[in-house]
Amino acid sequence: MGSKNEPITPSPGVKKEEKMKNKLSAFKYIRNNKKTVGTLIVALTLSFVTMYVIHIMLAMMGESIKPIRLELPKKVSYISVSAKTFGVVAENYASEEEANAEYNRKYEELVEALKKEKGIEDAYLTQVLLSKYNAIFGGIGFEFPLMEPEMIPDFLRHMEALPMEGRLPMYDGEVMVDWKVAKNQNIKVGDWYMEDLWGQSFKVVGILFSNYRISVGTPKGYTNAGWYVVVLNDENTTDMRKVLKDLGYTLTSGDHIIDGVSYKQYYEEEVATMENATSVIFLVIMIFLSISVLVAYVSYMRNRVNEYCLYSSIGYGRGNIYGMMMREMLIIMGIAIVVGFMLSTVASGFTREFIAGPKGLGSRAFYPGTYLEIISMYVLIMGMLQIPVVISINGVKTIDAIED
Repeated sequence: MGSKNEPITPSPGVKKEEKMKNKLSAFKYIRNNKKTVGTLIVALTLSFVTMYVIHIMLAMMGESIKPIRLELPKKVSYISVSAKTFGVVAENYASEEEANAEYNRKYEELVEALKKEKGIEDAYLTQVLLSKYNAIFGGIGFEFPLMEPEMIPDFLRHMEALPMEGRLPMYDGEVMVDWKVAKNQNIKVGDWYMEDLWGQSFKVVGILFSNYRISVGTPKGYTNAGWYVVVLNDENTTDMRKVLKDLGYTLTSGDHIIDGVSYKQYYEEEVATMENATSVIFLVIMIFLSISVLVAYVSYMRNRVNEYCLYSSIGYGRGNIYGMMMREMLIIMGIAIVVGFMLSTVASGFTREFIAGPKGLGSRAFYPGTYLEIISMYVLIMGMLQIPVVISINGVKTIDAIED
């Protein structure tokens, strides 16, 4: 032991200044300035939730058209063949009636040939009607058959569709509509079907349940969207162009084929359009958010200039101050991301229940890719904030320098 008057020396390698520097905490300011920090967290959280909800609204279209564009062709296809493909040239016949009769006979031959193909349950020439499906942004059109009442039960069985309300079409100009299409178009039993397009020609007499948004009806004179061979196929027979080629038909530009190949192409084009729109919207939001956060953080740091000067005056280096600022930023961003994740999950459920549901739209409960995109954007914002942070730190002065 040393003498009573001997000065106490610190342990080797431990300096009072280093102990002080190690105590520079990011939590102290957050604890003592809950209102300021809370406002920043709320702004970041709301931005997170807003971006996620916007993505859900845009994604509803893709989720809604997927059953129509990708699943429906696994059950039914439509073929319209021109006279040229059948080799029917009007000039080769004595009258137009003879040419039309030959054209119809060729169609009958095609129908009978299709019925014999593996993977095809039935085929018949009939009128079709155009339907529509509206999303929050945009919409699509698709066809459904108009057939004789006695054919409808077999069609519904093939389509795995069940009546939910009302009755099957029995008389001319009656339709039975898929329940989601009915919600989407805000129609019910007793209403006119798409009155804005077809007038008072088709009465809704029933609602059915299906996984394919399919509807069915009976003809009303010649009010239709065209005549097609309706093919009841399976999922292994969705390429009607190949089927027709195997039957010896050489298709021409006047033919119209609606099958798995064409609908998949439509789907990819529609989804690509929606993804481009989503990317543009996200880019605009990201720019707006980045500017807002930069402005907020610059203001946040300017209000703390004296605090940084005080740290510098009592011996903290710029590296210590920078570390504290980064830890604060990580804490604030981390809280915003966690709370934003929880609130966006609640908002997703709310959107599905009160927006997608009443409009008959499809919507997934969880979009992990979108969460990653938003978090990546927050990381990018943190990178952008390095510029004002470094500028602020380089501008820090000690108290005596400020007085000078």
